[in-house]
Amino acid sequence: MGDKLRFNVYEASTPQFDQPIVVKFAQFPFEIPYLDSETSAYQWIQNHQIGPRFLGHLTEEGRVIGFAMERITSTPEDLALCQQTLSKSHRLGIKHGDAD
Repeated sequence: MGDKLRFNVYEASTPQFDQPIVVKFAQFPFEIPYLDSETSAYQWIQNHQIGPRFLGHLTEEGRVIGFAMERITSTPEDLALCQQTLSKSHRLGIKHGDAD
């Protein structure tokens, strides 16, 4: 585990990937449905080049407790690209409550 990026979101490293990845965990059982919804969203945007690549689920004792995704870094110069990506997701009918 690496740096904490947000609440329940961390950077991580593993020999399976050449670069750091991002992992998101459910810390409480009530968070599992939210992770399921987010997983669905990653399936919707797959192959549209508008988000990180979904890498797989994290499990504990046979139950899903989180997921791993590609780590994307950006700079202030990437703002226009971010705005284009957000517009593209909206055209696909995908809207997210915390796109900040």
